[in-house]
Amino acid sequence: MTTWRVRVRDQRRRVHDVVVDAEPDASVGALEARLEEQGFHAKPLGFDGRAIDPNDSLADLGVIHGSLFTTAALSTEPVTSGPGTYVVVVTGPDAGRCRRLTTPGVITIGRGADADLCIDDPLLSSVHCQVA
Repeated sequence: MTTWRVRVRDQRRRVHDVVVDAEPDASVGALEARLEEQGFHAKPLGFDGRAIDPNDSLADLGVIHGSLFTTAALSTEPVTSGPGTYVVVVTGPDAGRCRRLTTPGVITIGRGADADLCIDDPLLSSVHCQVA
């Protein structure tokens, strides 16, 4: 068992030093569960500015002491390029993220975990806007 000291940035952009016990080959899902036990809304979990798969291992990600994780901010959907209509984040902590609008209907954008496109920006409300 390894004791990891990592940093976790929550939806309000506060960074917390967190100590968790986990094997290096433990899954991201196991880390999410341990963070949830400590009171974080840890799903989905991001690492190094990108979305990560809950089945990835901490070793595969290259986690070291002091690594920064983000909570409930990143989409796990792969970004596809090509013709189409996109919502693109142009400034703020999630700059560069995008989501392709593939189906008719409304997409909700905001900081909250229930938003279709969850953006980690303290200037947004939990349900900031809708795009049709």
